[in-house]
Amino acid sequence: MGIFSNLFPIGNIEKRLEKIYVPSYQSMGMSLSEAESTFKDILKDCKEDAEKDETTNLPENFGDVLLEKEKTNESIKNLHNRKRKEGVTNQDIRWWWNMHDLERRMMIYDDNWTRTTAFLNNINNKKMSQDEAADAVKKHYFLYGEPDLKKNSIEEDDPLPFELKDRINIYYSKRAGRGFQEFLDEIQTYTSINAFIRNEIKNGNL
Repeated sequence: MGIFSNLFPIGNIEKRLEKIYVPSYQSMGMSLSEAESTFKDILKDCKEDAEKDETTNLPENFGDVLLEKEKTNESIKNLHNRKRKEGVTNQDIRWWWNMHDLERRMMIYDDNWTRTTAFLNNINNKKMSQDEAADAVKKHYFLYGEPDLKKNSIEEDDPLPFELKDRINIYYSKRAGRGFQEFLDEIQTYTSINAFIRNEIKNGNL
């Protein structure tokens, strides 16, 4: 399960998300009122996207539903098998897809916002070129997404499956805790932090 369950009414989900993201935005330097306003704007965008994508009524056990459907649905089976090549397990699928749709969307929005902010900071404050700024972001921030099934191969810098997010966060915290600078230096030897993670998965370290 995710942090929250769809067993909660939508209002309770929003309150629980607010308790996570408002303090997070405050830690970035926002006032309480700015953080609350930012959260409301982002939540509104996420809810509108959910309406467009028709995901507002997904069942609370959607991950389990997907795993059951792959037995008879070739498209779902192919998608899951591609993700399994990246190290995704059935438990990872349950973790990501059994959480509330708004929780997933807020995570994705937050990731994208963080990368965009870092990119602009590299250009405006660190005076990097756009290429330099993009390369720096690739080395420090994970990129997640759905796999492109039209591609025959998986490139090392490709987006990582969303389903790996929890395991990656846990691994990152443990490695950073054993020596953060050494950890960062190791990542810098790869084309991206995604490439580093793929190598760690390949070596059975994650």
